[in-house]
Amino acid sequence: MPCTLVAVFVAAGLCASSASPACAQSAWDSPEELPQRTMQLVLPTGNDALYRNGGPEFYQYTDRRMQPGVAPAWEGGKYGFVRNFRATRHGPVYTRFHEGIDIRSVDRASERHEPRDIVHSIDEGVVVYVNNTSRQSSYGRYVVVEHWWNGSPFYSLYAHLGQVTASAGQEVARGQALGVMGYSGVGLNRRRAHLHLEVNLMLSRSFQGWYDEHYTDDENHHGIYNGMNLAGLDVAELYVQARDNPSLSIRQFLADQDPFYTVIAPATGMPDMLWRYPWLSPDLEGWSPMFGTLADFGSAWEITFTRSGLPLRFEALDHEVTETRVRVLDPSPMPYRYLTNGRVAGSGNEASLSASGRRYVSLLLRTTPDLRGTPW
Repeated sequence: MPCTLVAVFVAAGLCASSASPACAQSAWDSPEELPQRTMQLVLPTGNDALYRNGGPEFYQYTDRRMQPGVAPAWEGGKYGFVRNFRATRHGPVYTRFHEGIDIRSVDRASERHEPRDIVHSIDEGVVVYVNNTSRQSSYGRYVVVEHWWNGSPFYSLYAHLGQVTASAGQEVARGQALGVMGYSGVGLNRRRAHLHLEVNLMLSRSFQGWYDEHYTDDENHHGIYNGMNLAGLDVAELYVQARDNPSLSIRQFLADQDPFYTVIAPATGMPDMLWRYPWLSPDLEGWSPMFGTLADFGSAWEITFTRSGLPLRFEALDHEVTETRVRVLDPSPMPYRYLTNGRVAGSGNEASLSASGRRYVSLLLRTTPDLRGTPW
C-alpha cells in the first residue's frame, strides 16, 4: 500500500508521543484519491471456531458475574452487554458492555501451559500504536493497526499480549505476526490467557484536549489510541457477514445495526469524526475530506446511537437548540443506565444524559480545523 495513502490520519502529529508516524507525508497533500480497497479479513489467531458457530471453543470464559445456569461463562467473551448480571423487577439484565471479543488459546506449551498462539494482523495496514507497558492499561500490552477500507480508516486493537513483535510505523501485510497471546492487563492470569480483539472507529483527533478537561488527575499514556477514543463494533458478526459477502463495507454493516437512542445538541461546527466517516451524515453525501470543511451545518446535530454508544448517524438540524435532549426510540421500564453503559438516565418516557453521557457527547461534537496541507 502506498505510504502516502496509509498515513492520512497518522502522519506528523496524530500518533501518540510513543508511536512514530508511519510516513512523513500526509495523504492530504497527495493528488491521489483516498484508498478504496475493501476489507479482506483473516482471523487473528489459529482459533477458527467462530466459523463453526463459535461457543466455548472460540470465546474465552470470564469470571465476571454471569447468571448461574442461564448464560454460560464463555458468553462473557462475546461482544455486547454480556457481563455483570443484575436481577431487576423488570427482568434480568447484563449491564457491563464488552467492546470486543475474547478469543481463547488453542496452542499451549506443555510446560507451565503458557499460551504460544501467534497474533496476526486481520488485514493489511500500518501499526500506529504499541503499548508495551502492561501496567499502564487494562488492555495490558496492546497493538493498534490502522486499516483503510472504502476510503475511511479503521483501527484493529489486539490486547493482553504476552509479547509484541511489531513496532509503531511498521507496514503490515494481511496475516502478518504482531505478537504472541498472553495475559497482560487487569484481572487476568495464565488460566484465562486470551486475545481481546476490537475493530473500532476513531472518535476525535482532539481527544487529548477533551481528556485534559475531564480527567485532570490521570495521565493519558496512549494519546488518541486510548480505548476511550475508539468505538468498537461487533467484530464477530463482522467476520461472519464478510465471509458471506466479500464486498461488505463498514458503512453497510453499520446500516443494519439497531439504533437505541438519539441526542440533539447545539452545533459548534463539523464534528471531527465526520472527517473520517462522512457517510455517517446524509448532509455530507458526495463530499470528500479533500474538499475541506463545509461552511454551514445548521444550528444543531441529531446523533443516533446504538445501546453501546456507537454513533450510527449525524444529521444537521436548522432550528436552534439551546439544550441537549435525549429520546429513547423504544421506551423501556428498565432503567436506561443498565442498557446504555451508564450514559442515559431515567426510564420509560423520561430520559436524559448522565454525566458520563454528557462527557461522551461533548467528545463527539469536538471540532478540528481544516487541516489539509498542514502538519497533523
